[in-house]
Parts: sequence; structure tokens; C-alpha cells
Amino acid sequence: MGLNLRESWWIGDVEVPTRVVLAPMAGVSVQAFRRQGRRYGAGLVCSEMVSCAGIEHGNERTLGYLRVASDEHPLAIQIFGSEPRAMAEAARMVESAGADLVDMNFGCPVRKVTKTGAGAHLLGDPDLACRITEAVASAVSVPVSVKMRRGVDDGSRALPRGRPAARRGWSGDVDAASALGEADVHGVRGPFADGGAGRARRRAGDRVPATSRRTRRRCRCSLRPVRQR
Repeated sequence: MGLNLRESWWIGDVEVPTRVVLAPMAGVSVQAFRRQGRRYGAGLVCSEMVSCAGIEHGNERTLGYLRVASDEHPLAIQIFGSEPRAMAEAARMVESAGADLVDMNFGCPVRKVTKTGAGAHLLGDPDLACRITEAVASAVSVPVSVKMRRGVDDGSRALPRGRPAARRGWSGDVDAASALGEADVHGVRGPFADGGAGRARRRAGDRVPATSRRTRRRCRCSLRPVRQR
């Protein structure tokens, strides 16, 4: 049976009207782009990643990323960082700005992000990743989602099942998860492994909606939900 892309689904208590999600893309997912995405059928749109450090220090450019238009709901604003307290405070500001979801970036492979302990670096430190997740989920009332990769290196798997802290963090605090098929070591140019959504769902628990993202290199810029609560 084919997937009906016009069917609605839920992330927590947020209804997503279609099964097409506009992926967060740095330098691309600005407000004008998101509004066009919603206009042409995306059920959910997401901002480019926003630094929690920039929010904490009141950086004018960073705070500009928190502007929300009335015609782009439901909207997720994506934040990144490596310190649970700062991520929690950033999440509060994201919620106050009017976002419908808070999305955490655990997948960016760019060196200037990972060298701070954020992004894909967190795939190698599941205990810290789960402390951040718990802090963010406790700070807001809106649903919380996470973007990740298949792992750090070839053959690795993000937040392995065997770690109780990782399982607790995923199953208890995350309302949705999305996965890219490439490992961190490859950035966006490595071999792609399908099944990212299934892998994200297994890590998060069956109650969590999971999506799989194709890279722009493979001519797709959206996430596709494959399971819902």
C-alpha cells in the first residue's frame, strides 16, 4: 500500500497536516523559504540551526532566527549546543518566540560545530546527549524532536541500545526523531544507508514518530514520516 502524503500525523499534541516535512538546511531554511514550503504543501517546516550560545548572549543576528510568521505553522526551530543548561534556556526562548516544536541538532558534521561538543559530536557521547534531551524536555511544554545520523564512523550506530542512559533519554523525552543515512565521518558526501527512519525509531522506542532524510546530493530535501504514535 502506498503512503498517502496528504494524510495528517502527530508529534506530541501538534498535528502535522501532511506527511511532507521541509528539512532544516543551514543558509536555506530562512523564513521566506519556510513560508513558501508551507504554501506548497509541506506539513511541517523547520528553521536552520540556531546556536544556543548566540541566544544566551543576545546576539542580534541569532535572535533574528527566532522570528515566526503567522503563516508558517506548524514550525520547528532547531537549536544546537553542548551544555544542558544553555540548551534548556534556548528552548524556552524558542517556545516563547512561538515555535510549535523544539528540534535539537545531534547530526551536524561541520567542524566549527562539532569542535564545541555539539552536533554530531554528541553521537559519541550518549550520556551528555541524554542530559541535554532531559534538560530541554523539562524546560518546555511543546514537543521536542531530535535530528541525528547513523553514527560517528562507518558501521557505528547512534546512541546504541545497550546504554541505559541513552534508552532512557530517547524513550522518555523525545517526541520525534529524524535520521540521516550518512555517518558523521562522511559529512554529506559518504555512502547513504536507507532505513534511517527505522533506525531512529528503534533507538527512540516504538511510541516515537520517526523520519528519514535524504541529502540534497540525492536530490531530495525533505523528511518522510514512516511511523506515528
